[in-house]
Amino acid sequence: MRRGEACISASVMFWWRDITWEGKMKVAILAALTSLAMFLSMDAFAHSGGTDSNGCHTNHQTGEYHCH
Repeated sequence: MRRGEACISASVMFWWRDITWEGKMKVAILAALTSLAMFLSMDAFAHSGGTDSNGCHTNHQTGEYHCH
């Protein structure tokens, strides 16, 4: 192996080579769907706003009181 080349074990290279074109497409689609799901779920992460004893707080930008 030459300097600067990626270190990929022979078993991984042979495993990937033996997969059919359809199998590789399934892997690519699964990776794309997983990436899309992760991207779309970013809005679902909790924010740093403090909550009261009920788990609720007021959004000071909109004035809305909501619970988590």
